Amino acid sequence: MKSNIKYFSIYAMVFLLLAACKKENGVVKPPVDPPIETNDLKLKLDSKKVLDFQKITSSSAGSSLEESEIKKYFEDRVDLSIPKEIIVEKDSTILIKQYGITERYKSKWEKDDLYLQDSDESSWKLIGAKKNKTDFVLSMSFYSKKSVTQSSQNFLIGQEYNLKSYDHLLSKNAENTDFIWLKIDLLYNNTK
Repeated sequence: MKSNIKYFSIYAMVFLLLAACKKENGVVKPPVDPPIETNDLKLKLDSKKVLDFQKITSSSAGSSLEESEIKKYFEDRVDLSIPKEIIVEKDSTILIKQYGITERYKSKWEKDDLYLQDSDESSWKLIGAKKNKTDFVLSMSFYSKKSVTQSSQNFLIGQEYNLKSYDHLLSKNAENTDFIWLKIDLLYNNTK
């Protein structure tokens, strides 16, 4: 009888071992999701390049200005306005400027282009684009307009992200107008 129990035990172990080695009948492996590609970025300013810097007067065509004259026309405005860091997370973008000044916008990606929601909440404005996997290019334009007439004097100064042209800022019939235009491309590196 002991030998029967011994053989029965051996057969039972062999049966269990073979059953465990069977093909995976009935065993469903959970699907493996591909890694989620996110457009989250943490960008630091790497370099800036002046694309266009000129003075346009009503009496003559535009004349190029030297990069060394930026402070003469804009004082610290350019340095204070350029984001030193950009953080893009899901549907928002944070621009961190000098002295910790931050701007927060609702944003969205369209392929490699990043758009910020305009203040009227119904339109989107292009701010910049991915250049490759590690770089991002943001374009900024700065302008200054001074108009003098017999009865008044007007002064307008501003900056805008990704402003392609200054045409809409100039009046065709403006006399005694000085207009300064500066366009800069900013290169950011992904630090994430």
